Amino acid sequence: MKKMKKALYILGILSVYISFTSCEKLLDDKADIQITDLSELIQTPQDAQSVLNGAYDVLVNGLDGQMQVIDELLSDNLTAPLGNSDPLLPVYQRVTNTFNGTTAAAYNEFYIAIFRANLLLKYAKDIEGLSSSELNRIEGEARFIRAMGHFWVLKTYSQPWGYTVNNSHLGIVIRTEPTPDPLPRNTVAEVYNFIKEDLEAAIAALPESNNVYASKYSAAALLAYVCFLQNDFANCVTYSDMVINSGQYNLEPTLDTFHAWDSLYQFSQNPEMIFGIRSNVNFNDNRNDEFNGYRKMSIQGARLSLSQECYDLFASNPLDQRNEWVEQNGSQYLLLRFGTQATNSDAINFFDIPVLRLTMIKLIRAESLGELGSGLSVAIEDINDIRERAFGNELLNLSGSAGSNEIVEAARLEFRKEMVGEGYWVDQLKRRGARGENILIRNAPWNCNGMAIQFPQNEGSGRDFIFNPEGGCN
Repeated sequence: MKKMKKALYILGILSVYISFTSCEKLLDDKADIQITDLSELIQTPQDAQSVLNGAYDVLVNGLDGQMQVIDELLSDNLTAPLGNSDPLLPVYQRVTNTFNGTTAAAYNEFYIAIFRANLLLKYAKDIEGLSSSELNRIEGEARFIRAMGHFWVLKTYSQPWGYTVNNSHLGIVIRTEPTPDPLPRNTVAEVYNFIKEDLEAAIAALPESNNVYASKYSAAALLAYVCFLQNDFANCVTYSDMVINSGQYNLEPTLDTFHAWDSLYQFSQNPEMIFGIRSNVNFNDNRNDEFNGYRKMSIQGARLSLSQECYDLFASNPLDQRNEWVEQNGSQYLLLRFGTQATNSDAINFFDIPVLRLTMIKLIRAESLGELGSGLSVAIEDINDIRERAFGNELLNLSGSAGSNEIVEAARLEFRKEMVGEGYWVDQLKRRGARGENILIRNAPWNCNGMAIQFPQNEGSGRDFIFNPEGGCN
């Protein structure tokens, strides 16, 4: 991404201040800067691209493993983080409060990205010299960023779709303006509708290919997953088809889906990455910091490790090559798939993060088709594509006569394995619980209070803001 100009540097200072972070003052030499008209920050096409780059920059900071790890700790895939003082321990224990700096930082990253996207959506149309095609692209990317920011915060900091019959329960704050004004929370129904409107607009505006930035198919993939979490299986299939049938993506042929920079893939892009984050060793830019907790970083062991039940899921089938992703080390069950497992400080610090990838889209399409009871041959093919990569042959493929229930169960099993450690499994458990399944997550109901992360204390500046109830899971 291009280097930001001075205008964006000032914007960065401003957005840190108004996006509820805890800086006591601005940088000393900029503390007296007063910006009364934010449009001054976006005067040229180059300024607009710089602001857009800045929005991506902070968005991917939130998705460098920071939010994914928080989500994964709410599932049954992991055990408690190593160390009694670890700030992630309250996440695992489902007792987060308003003063947890780790969960507050993740929350704020996404709202800073949303703020920058809103700047573009408000002021880019007034820039002289910006062509209509470039304006459409910039606004499409801004809508994608805004939708993704709202979506990740929504599914982590509130109860899921289906928690109440009409989804009138409280979600998160919808922000459509670049202001810090305190606002009350919107309902989950309102936030989902807003996210879907942004993504539909992004699909219409974005090109089919857009280098490392969001494309039409990035927006379609995210919308497919949004619909899936609503149990809207028909629309999930529609948007999944759009991505899969585009012909732009192919399954990564090996199990190295994160392309560590010490591997033979270090100079190639993951062929199934629909939207993701690329690290760059040449600029010492590693966008995978928070995933490092899965690796053996100290003599005591890994900060994050698998539950025995999750480890056993892999180890139970010796023919599954994904067993290479897990390893027992003393009392810990390590997850090795993020980069290269390392001992003590000898870690591989650079690997890519495919946030939306073809494996995920194929598996949610397969499950959706199974739920709908139609297109079963397509669903079977999707699952078998994944299994053939995992097993190296067709011996454990689903039968061509597999029924809907078998397809659904197979899609769920493969999803849990393929996406382990990435934070998506808890979404599925909550979704299934909201549909009426008896879902317990580490012996607690899927909808207990602590399954929604608490908002940071600084949101309390708005008198009408209601915090999540705390505790109630254990």
